[in-house]
Amino acid sequence: MSDRDGVRLALERAGVTIDHREILRHIDLQVPRGELLVILGNTDSGKSTLLRAIAGLDPLSSGELHIDGADVRRLRTEWRGAAMMMQNFPLWPNRSVSGNVAFGLEQQRMKRSVRKLRIQHALARVGMLDFRRHWPWQLSDSQRQRVALARTLAAGARLNLLDEPFSTQDEQHRRGLAQMLKQLHQDQETTTLIAARDGQALVPIADRVAVLHDGRMQQLGTPQALYDTPSNRVVAETMGRANLIEGETEHVGEQTLFRAAGDLVIPLFDGALVRPRKGTAFFRPHDLRPVCEEQATRENQVCFSGRVDHVEFLGGVIRYALKTGDIKLWMDQARSDDPQMPRVGQQIMVGLAPEKIRILDA
Repeated sequence: MSDRDGVRLALERAGVTIDHREILRHIDLQVPRGELLVILGNTDSGKSTLLRAIAGLDPLSSGELHIDGADVRRLRTEWRGAAMMMQNFPLWPNRSVSGNVAFGLEQQRMKRSVRKLRIQHALARVGMLDFRRHWPWQLSDSQRQRVALARTLAAGARLNLLDEPFSTQDEQHRRGLAQMLKQLHQDQETTTLIAARDGQALVPIADRVAVLHDGRMQQLGTPQALYDTPSNRVVAETMGRANLIEGETEHVGEQTLFRAAGDLVIPLFDGALVRPRKGTAFFRPHDLRPVCEEQATRENQVCFSGRVDHVEFLGGVIRYALKTGDIKLWMDQARSDDPQMPRVGQQIMVGLAPEKIRILDA
């Protein structure tokens, strides 16, 4: 593979084993130059190990790793052209905020005047310029994390690896830092990989999203593709609130049915379902809407009858939790002053278009 292919980073069948424990398994990943890739997964998914392996901190036990077409498996970390922000964002305790950001630039033997401007710009981006003379022990966790982010970005590396860069930030700072990263990414055309447990602030700025679970790549694609067509339950839940109903498909004549617990039966209209199988019926909360029986019949809707269990206010959206037997369904509706909006305790019928239902493998 050569740099002419436009690929900045490529892993093929990559695996990492630490202390006889297989952390990553058969990872195939190609990241084009200039892409912002968000890697989502739980605490034990392997996402931090993936970044560390790319940086050269955890060696691959199998597979290949190329950066700009070059095999870097035997290269030391400092020669790989990557800058990494660690999950625990360590700072040098004997250096000021400016001194911490300057560390990587000093290794590049950058002119002092250029270095000073680079430090100021980096700290200003993360809202820490006024703290440039402070010491790490004088800062909060949130502030130290932003200094670590500034230090990573100031290096000007061709490949940025950010591990949980917003974990200590409040919602306002997360949004602001995410937009800053997106703008910087566009202006400098860098390649950035960001690992996180929570993608709420990061998915909106991502070119693509990868979901890791138990050391394996579950799905890779655009945020919309993973949200609308997840490959399995893990991806569906990682990408946001989902209605997920366990059951089994069966055929009655020419009709395919999905039979769930509590005798809930959902008619399916997917010709690809050619054999009975266990699985999970999946659809998003915004796919549901209140309907009347006549409307449901006319529009060929799949319907559920349930009681409004509780209501969540989400700004411009109201989220309803509906109880239908032993199953809880979520429905999102645009906020409205309509007095007919469902209320807690009310029995209602809700429906969705049959093509919105996907059956995921169990």
